[in-house]
Amino acid sequence: MNTKAFRLGLLIFSMLTLLVFARTQSGIGPTEKNFYYQPQSPKLWLFDVACGQLPGMCADFSILRVFTIYSDTSQKTLDNEQNDYAWSTLHQELQIAQHLDPKFRDTYRLAEGLLPYDANMPNEAVALLSKGSQVMDDWLIPLVASFIASTQLNDKKRALTLAQIATGKTNAPVMAFGFASRLMKDEISLEAAIAFLQARKQTLPPSMQHGIEIRIQKLKEQAESKPDAL
Repeated sequence: MNTKAFRLGLLIFSMLTLLVFARTQSGIGPTEKNFYYQPQSPKLWLFDVACGQLPGMCADFSILRVFTIYSDTSQKTLDNEQNDYAWSTLHQELQIAQHLDPKFRDTYRLAEGLLPYDANMPNEAVALLSKGSQVMDDWLIPLVASFIASTQLNDKKRALTLAQIATGKTNAPVMAFGFASRLMKDEISLEAAIAFLQARKQTLPPSMQHGIEIRIQKLKEQAESKPDAL
């Protein structure tokens, strides 16, 4: 028997076993009641133990799970309770991916595109993006969080704080400073919000643009009926 191959196989088996255990202890898996997901706060330290020296691979697995769960919700085959569980689990997967690989950009792209609009979880989106802005020298992450805080949560103070973080990042463009300035003056127009969302929509896979497109259409309807309102 090839000793190296045996050891590698044992290592992979052990890691997968620990990963399954970590997911089970975090409530990620089928429930007897509905065969879907039972949301809990993920026990992130268990994933550190399970993934060992391969956190990036485990983060990739969580992102793949995000695509799978989103596909389930898009097919409209879940009842309301299952659907709520699914979105909670999708949020968990993004938290796990961020914890294991905090510089994995897909985590932030999916959090921005799915949580505020499809999942109706803008607060969770802002929290995840805000955490990412602490480790990523990327002005766009806190700027997107600022936009969601302003337009979805109507939390101008939080939005301004995040916009100011964005302006402090390396190579922050004029747009970031302009956005912060408009927040200070409380002058974000519907047209500006629509333009921002349309630009961000293009960063998502076409199959995941549904929720953000609905938000764009709602803003356009508002612009037609109340030109001066956000």
